[in-house]
Amino acid sequence: MALICIIALAVFAVMGIFSAKYRAYAKEAFHCFVNTVRLRKCDTGLDQKIKAEIVSKILPVSAPAAKAVNTHFELITTIFVLISLASTVYSGISVYNFVAYGNCNGPAGGFCVLKDIADGSIIGKTATLSFPQNTQGQSFGNANYKLIIYEFGCYACGYTASAEPIVEQLYSEYGNRVEFVYKTFPLPDHPYSNEAALASWCAYEQGTGKYMDYRKALFDNQNAWKQAGNSSIMALANSSGLDMEKFNSCYSSAKYQGEIDKMVKEGKDIGIYGTPTFFIGNQSFVGAVTYEELKAAIDQQLAK
Repeated sequence: MALICIIALAVFAVMGIFSAKYRAYAKEAFHCFVNTVRLRKCDTGLDQKIKAEIVSKILPVSAPAAKAVNTHFELITTIFVLISLASTVYSGISVYNFVAYGNCNGPAGGFCVLKDIADGSIIGKTATLSFPQNTQGQSFGNANYKLIIYEFGCYACGYTASAEPIVEQLYSEYGNRVEFVYKTFPLPDHPYSNEAALASWCAYEQGTGKYMDYRKALFDNQNAWKQAGNSSIMALANSSGLDMEKFNSCYSSAKYQGEIDKMVKEGKDIGIYGTPTFFIGNQSFVGAVTYEELKAAIDQQLAK
């Protein structure tokens, strides 16, 4: 009965805005709730009133159903209350996940949401993504083949990092037949996302091998540099074997900021709303994706 009163209080409080009848019910539910908190018995008879109300609505439709509800009312309401409580808890978790991770799924899967949509540039485009407009990006693999795997990713996005082992596996398997183009798409709500993108371009200008080493270091140590910032980003460059004189000059001057800005604009123009987003042939994949899904799309394109 105590749980029923708690749920009834919330329900009738809302319904009472529109009806005096339910305002009276809300007062009884509140009285019951207060007694429950004080470890006293609820003596308003609210449960019987609720049961009578429900049974009277069901009876004209189905007498057997009304009888079942009347007989098993306590069990039915207990189940209803538990479902309501579970729904409330789940909704709370979803809200937390959206604030913390950018989506309702939390760290188990999903994608990092582009929240910077105040200009309305991607509104209405999320249902269908256009194809990338050019091959500008960090390229690795065989550029002599016509098939290109595009990825819009944020180095600071946990989901982009989660997808990286899949990218590495595909690169190992298809690198001699497919070109991979990574378009840097730093999300403004992720710490040091733009700085990491700048640093990755400074590594990229030192060759594919150096870039791939630094790329791996960024994803493997994502949590560390997102907290420590520039010092960690530069330390990873040094440990990756980059020419630090060239790297420091490139990074401190924000040499590739213009290139990054162009790719962000391109992403918004084609409807990118989260990272990672992959394009293979005429197919697009947003967020948590499996090796099997991407492999099947690659094989389908290569078969052509």
